[in-house]
Amino acid sequence: MKVAVPFLAIVLLCVSCKKPQVPRIEDEEEFGSTITFRNFIRRAFNSDGVLQWELDAQKAYVFIKENKTIVYELELKQYENGAYKSTITAKKGVMDHSIKKVHLQGNIVVISVEKRTLKAEELFYDLEEEKLVSDGEVAILSEGLTIHGKGFRADKNLKKYTIIKPTGITKGNPLKEK
Repeated sequence: MKVAVPFLAIVLLCVSCKKPQVPRIEDEEEFGSTITFRNFIRRAFNSDGVLQWELDAQKAYVFIKENKTIVYELELKQYENGAYKSTITAKKGVMDHSIKKVHLQGNIVVISVEKRTLKAEELFYDLEEEKLVSDGEVAILSEGLTIHGKGFRADKNLKKYTIIKPTGITKGNPLKEK
């Protein structure tokens, strides 16, 4: 009888316990992901332990079978030899790991260490070639000059860039009083 009372108490305790319902964030934007994260952070280091890049995102959805990751509200900081070189922010990024390309969408801003700034709504980033490409509308701000156009090619740090079809150039701030 002494053994039955503790056993009965444990059984009653387990029956009254409910498994907590954890809401899955895949109900919000993406469906069918293998893994979902909030406040996602990933850092990459080279073989010598030197930081190459760090990615922060509000949400991340990993699709293992498709070999892709989708992130929302992302910030990607890039480094060379441990020194900061540029930051890319966007509303959404779709990373295709099989071809090593990222499709960035929505309110994209790229800022280099030299303070060059690129603004676009859609941009492709080739991770192997370290190139940025867009066929859409872009604006690049550099040394008081803003160039607007359609189509863009550049290196990841905006040192070398080409606007395919320039549509306008503004020097300084035309709304500022002299």
